[in-house]
Amino acid sequence: MKKFTLVELVICVACVAVLATVFISAAGATGAAKAEEAACAARQKNIYAALNQYAADNAGFYPYFDDEFAIPGCKTRITWGYRIHKYLPQETGNRNFFCPSQQALYPEIRNRSRATSPESCVVAPERNLERYRSINYGINFEYVASNLGGWAGKNTRDYITVNTAKIVNAAQKVLTADAWNGTNQARYVISSYHSGSNKMNPCHENAANVLWCDGHVSRVDNPHATLQDGKHRSNFRVDK
Repeated sequence: MKKFTLVELVICVACVAVLATVFISAAGATGAAKAEEAACAARQKNIYAALNQYAADNAGFYPYFDDEFAIPGCKTRITWGYRIHKYLPQETGNRNFFCPSQQALYPEIRNRSRATSPESCVVAPERNLERYRSINYGINFEYVASNLGGWAGKNTRDYITVNTAKIVNAAQKVLTADAWNGTNQARYVISSYHSGSNKMNPCHENAANVLWCDGHVSRVDNPHATLQDGKHRSNFRVDK
């Protein structure tokens, strides 16, 4: 049997060390991604609780997605995020609007989608109303947070949202999800189609976390093809 020389042993040990480093790094990266995904899910569950506390104080109705859209002359851009921010857990507050996996996607944006910015809704909630449009989670504005789907009448600009008691098959109805505009900005709304800027963000290794109307959060792989292809409107539509 051939004996290894010292040089050969050193080379073998070095190769093993390199491979071990690669595997450990990969495992660490996967572990970090899973931790961020879990944190994202927890934050959306906090949003669910806040939305339903808001509804409990408002005759069962969810907040409108953006007042400016429906109210003539409204200049304050009061969005659904601002409406519920006081209901979020005090210890984490508006940080619940920011997904850990998404914040790294916007290094070039100074005051959007960054919880630590002095112009963020986290730092100054009352002053920075506009920044509630630059959060990392979008609400289903097509049916849940407005009448844009025409479920409540022909006037899609009616200042109306769904009543929680009217939601049927809640486990199959989208409430919120990771969101962005498809390029470099966060979004606060999503819809049943991914064209335009109301997209789910596949920021968890080509998957998005989706919060459903019954309060559970699930990972949806390739969300543009599996939910936002225009063929799954029943997952967004509120039954009349």
